[in-house]
Amino acid sequence: NDIKNNFNEEETKRKAILAERIDHLMRLNKLTNKALSELLCVGVSTVSGYRTAYRMPNPMVLCHLCSIFNVTPDYLLGYSDSYNHDLDDTQN
Repeated sequence: NDIKNNFNEEETKRKAILAERIDHLMRLNKLTNKALSELLCVGVSTVSGYRTAYRMPNPMVLCHLCSIFNVTPDYLLGYSDSYNHDLDDTQN
């Protein structure tokens, strides 16, 4: 049961970070839910779910988000605070 609770806590944390970062990147790029939903080929309510931490994108959508915003999956999911690998390389 502890393992299940830890997994659920981690998933909740990742959803919250992802939601915050997608929201930030959308504002930065002046994208609406509708515009991003069209780029991702998903419904507007799906994008809204990502932004409110209600939904997690599947791996293909996550990759597409990374491509659209030029960030890494690690950044979107909160495992890194660097937008992309190029920034990591220049900091060494």
